[in-house]
Amino acid sequence: MIIDRIKDRIYASVFEYETVAPDEMKWESHRAYIDLHVPLLGEECIFWAPVEELASVVDYSPDNDRESDAGTVHVLFSCGWSQG
Repeated sequence: MIIDRIKDRIYASVFEYETVAPDEMKWESHRAYIDLHVPLLGEECIFWAPVEELASVVDYSPDNDRESDAGTVHVLFSCGWSQG
C-alpha cells in the first residue's frame, strides 16, 4: 500500500487486492471522507446504502474514519479495465 498526501485534505492510497463476491464483502462507511475507487485491472462494483439502514458491526473510529457495517446494499455502478 502506498499513501500519499496531496495538500492537507486529499489522500491517495494505492492497493493491490483480489475482489470478492458481494456476500463475502465487509461493508464500511465514512463520515469525514469519501472513497474513490479506480481499478486499473479487472473490475470492481461499487455499492451504497443509506447509513441509517445499516447495522454497525464495529463502532466508528475517528482515527481512520471508518465504521464496519452490515445490511442490504445496492449496486451504484460497476467499473474496470480489461486486458485485451
